[in-house]
Amino acid sequence: MKYKELQKKPKQFESLCGHSVSEFESLNDNFSLVYENYFSHFTFTGKERERIKLKRTDNVFEGSGDALFFLLSYLKNNPLQEYHAAQYKLSQPQANIWIHLLTSLLQKTLAENKNLPARSDKELIHVLKNVPVVFIDGTERPVQRSTDYQTQKDHYSGKKKALCKK
Repeated sequence: MKYKELQKKPKQFESLCGHSVSEFESLNDNFSLVYENYFSHFTFTGKERERIKLKRTDNVFEGSGDALFFLLSYLKNNPLQEYHAAQYKLSQPQANIWIHLLTSLLQKTLAENKNLPARSDKELIHVLKNVPVVFIDGTERPVQRSTDYQTQKDHYSGKKKALCKK
């Protein structure tokens, strides 16, 4: 799959990577800087470069856009690495290395732009302070049945006779 070909089909593009073409291009502008900076100093395996990076005809990805699309489609759809590798004509170990490498580069990109998600309740409160409406999508988790009747009543979800943490 090539990013340039799929961007001509916006509906399919968004269903594959979870972003519209304009959102993707905005993210790719920042990601490409981190991507090119990394590969100008390090090799694919993480070793420091001894020579200047040259454009090769056998590159897995033509540019940062293809690499970012590879990662976002993996993160959105969560396929088996073997399946995702086959789509990009890679071996599973190569796909694994690319996924881990590109994930770290994406995290670095998001950190530089201050777009990382809140990781603590204090950060979340600060982020949500100016948001008028918040929708929380939660999943009930099963809990062990308590011997105390009131605790059982508090945990009973009303569905499937299950005791769940709401």
